Amino acid sequence: MADGLEDYILPDPRDINRFKDTICSLLEPAVRKVVSEKVRALAEKYPFEYNYQKVIQIYQEVLQIS
Repeated sequence: MADGLEDYILPDPRDINRFKDTICSLLEPAVRKVVSEKVRALAEKYPFEYNYQKVIQIYQEVLQIS
């Protein structure tokens, strides 16, 4: 993930307190604005065509293994 976005990865989805804290932090408009801008910039590095090709590549690898 990009700088400053690692805090929004939940290593243990059962950790309800961390989940709550993460969601609550996003209720702050200033935090949400910064995170939104960072996520947008990260997403723009990986356009649809790139993601599509990666998925096809994974399918091809799986088909070769089986």
